[in-house]
Amino acid sequence: MSYPDKHVVLYCYDASREETLINVVEKWMPEVMHYLPDAPFLLVSCKNDLRRDRRGRSTPSINAHAAVECSAKTAFGVRDVFEQAARLGVEHAKLHSMSGRPCRVQ
Repeated sequence: MSYPDKHVVLYCYDASREETLINVVEKWMPEVMHYLPDAPFLLVSCKNDLRRDRRGRSTPSINAHAAVECSAKTAFGVRDVFEQAARLGVEHAKLHSMSGRPCRVQ
């Protein structure tokens, strides 16, 4: 696990298992926000092809900069995840002048 100098955070959870979203909210968000309080974040609902309730699920009040759904199995939304993450990262880097340091993807 490594957080220093990151420009965007992706919180991913399994759309077919509600406990994974709870884990994001209760464990990972506080952990990452402690170290990266200013980093924008993207909430990513994965495995949407396995979701039982096709109407969607209400998510807890999460102040994400963006939220996307995807399925690696069907390729639905996968490109959108990366495009949104790149957009957020570039916007964040522009707002917080990195004094010439490049934006890194790990």
